[in-house]
Amino acid sequence: MRFRYKDSKGKVVTLPSVAALVLAVRSGEVTDETQLSSGTRRWERAEKVTAYRQAVAALKLDNPQAASTPVAEATQSAKPRSRLRMLVPGLIAATLVAGVLYKKLGQAAPPPRAKAVDPGPGPHASARLYSYSFQFADSVALEIRALQDWITARKLDATFRGAGLKRVASLRAARAVAAELLRRVDSLEQRSAELARRVTARADSLAVSDNGLAGLTTALEAELHSWSKDFTAHHEILRQEALTIDTLSAFLLEKQNSFTIWDGQAAFLSSGDGMRFAELKQELANLSHRELNWSESLFRRRPDWMAGVLEDERPRFGASVIAAR
Repeated sequence: MRFRYKDSKGKVVTLPSVAALVLAVRSGEVTDETQLSSGTRRWERAEKVTAYRQAVAALKLDNPQAASTPVAEATQSAKPRSRLRMLVPGLIAATLVAGVLYKKLGQAAPPPRAKAVDPGPGPHASARLYSYSFQFADSVALEIRALQDWITARKLDATFRGAGLKRVASLRAARAVAAELLRRVDSLEQRSAELARRVTARADSLAVSDNGLAGLTTALEAELHSWSKDFTAHHEILRQEALTIDTLSAFLLEKQNSFTIWDGQAAFLSSGDGMRFAELKQELANLSHRELNWSESLFRRRPDWMAGVLEDERPRFGASVIAAR
């Protein structure tokens, strides 16, 4: 479950989990009066949000001497039959409350596994992990958008349609565009790898000086590796697009005397050449569909990706270099 709240300046801040919400409540960033949104629900006062009330109750249990709040008092007045029932009305807070009860009530830990397992980062580290993960992914998204804008500015659609098919200079320029696109994709991959190293180094530096960030570096390395695999799949689509643009341009340069323009379309003397031309154009369309499918799959797994990027600055996935007519 993810949350959003408006800070004192009206800025929207995203919290990735119940654990992050507890940290915000503990620090005083989220109070009874704060405008809070849970999941896809509308904004409302924090005191009306169940997860917030549970977070306050959990902190109350963790620190019995803390000053009571209206929410805590309201929670206590409910007179549940047990602390566990009070803190776990639903699955949302189950993991959080279990951790608190283990700490305060001395409940036995789960049996040890045969192999030692990294327990993973704590709540504070998890919040940092979320922040660094999407900082990296959003930065790469902006780079992809810049590359898309560059391709659009080359106006390849005009080169591969109508009279443009007979412009030798334009076709040669398209081959140069394809070569430059390959170079830019390689450069994007290198910059992404360098950004991942910088983000990891920053996290490692913080983890050394803050015990609450134990496990952050290892978890972040795994997270960035996962993102990198996703982006590598997209880079491969762009590379295939560059190669297809080059192949199509070279084919048209070679066949300049083998076709004419009829009603805005290429009419080849050989049916085989006509089929080859159609296949190459279709390949560009197929690559745009692959890119769209890739982005939709990634958004299903990472619905918060680019949540902090303005809509008109996000990449436009699925647009072919040859527009549909």
